[in-house]
Amino acid sequence: MGNYIYEVIKIKYVREGYLPDLPYHLISDNELYDAFLSYNSDSQSYSGYFTHIYTAPIDTSLLDKYTTLIEAIYRHLCIAKGLADHTLIEYGSNDEISIKDEYLVSSGMVKALNPNREIAVDNYEFVGLPDWIYAYMLGNVISNNSDDEMDYADLLKSFNTESYDIMQQQCYIVSSGWIQKMPESYLVYHQSDNHPVILRPATIFGEPHIIKAIRVEEASRGIV
Repeated sequence: MGNYIYEVIKIKYVREGYLPDLPYHLISDNELYDAFLSYNSDSQSYSGYFTHIYTAPIDTSLLDKYTTLIEAIYRHLCIAKGLADHTLIEYGSNDEISIKDEYLVSSGMVKALNPNREIAVDNYEFVGLPDWIYAYMLGNVISNNSDDEMDYADLLKSFNTESYDIMQQQCYIVSSGWIQKMPESYLVYHQSDNHPVILRPATIFGEPHIIKAIRVEEASRGIV
C-alpha cells in the first residue's frame, strides 16, 4: 500500500511540476520527500508542495502553530530517510534514530521483520510515513488553495464563517481536542537525550480527523 501511495504522489507531482518530467519509477522516494517539503539552512526557509498549498497563516497568532506543524512534518521526512536506508541517522543532523522508540512503532513507521523478536537494528522494516502526512502529500487536507473548492466552501460553512483566519482557528481548536485524546506513544518521539519531541501536533488545516469530528457533532444534533 505504501509503494502505491508513493507512485500516486510521484505521478501527481510530475504532472503539477513539483518533480522533473520523468517516468515516476525513475524518481526516488527521497526526491519525492524534497519535492513535498525541503528546508534551506542558508535562508532558514521551507519550500515545496506543502508551502504552496498550505501557506503560512496571515493571522500572527497562528504562526507558531503553523511552525510547529511544518517542523514536525519535516522531521518525519528526515527520520524516514535514515530509516529507509538503514543509516539510522536523521537526515541533515547527527542525531541517531532510536529504532526501539515506541513512537516509531505506534505511528506505523517501522515493524519487526520477525514479530517474535524485539525490534532492533537487524530486525526492522521501514513501512512509511504516518497516514496523516500522506494526506498532506496527496492534497487531501483542506486549505484555501485546495484543488476542490467545494471542500473548502463546505468547511467554511461547517464553521459558519466566510473568514479563512477563523476557519484555521476553529480547525486548531477541534484538532487540539482530538490530539489530546491520543496516547503519548502516538505523539511523542524521544531522542537519545530523553527530551520528548512532539511529532503529532494539532493542525490549522482541514485534516480528515477534523472533518470526521464535525460530521459526528452535526449528526449528534440531527443536522445530517
